[in-house]
Amino acid sequence: MYSAILIVHIFGAILTGVVGLASVAAMVAGRSQWYGMLSKTLAYLATFEVLSGTALAILSIEISVASVCGNVAIYLAFVASIEALLFMRMRQAAIRFPFTKTLSPVSVSLVALLAGLVLGF
Repeated sequence: MYSAILIVHIFGAILTGVVGLASVAAMVAGRSQWYGMLSKTLAYLATFEVLSGTALAILSIEISVASVCGNVAIYLAFVASIEALLFMRMRQAAIRFPFTKTLSPVSVSLVALLAGLVLGF
């Protein structure tokens, strides 16, 4: 079980990097029609990564709370940076940023992480 989740988690991290690079490329190329979709995709990937990382922490006896929190902080900082750039570009292009569809999934994943901390993974 742990190995399967780890493989999927790593694939999700790679996919997040690809979507992050695609977001930067879209901003450089001025492809504003892609901003909203890329923003939502990053949010869903962030949710998946936090949830799968929490599952890995629960299943592992070797992962510490500090390392999980540190990894989540680094990962979300990466995603939040790109989301912030997308937000600014969307605002410049007078496009509505999908706050609900980007913040809700990430909030749910952080609640799951908090539950994992409370349960003492």
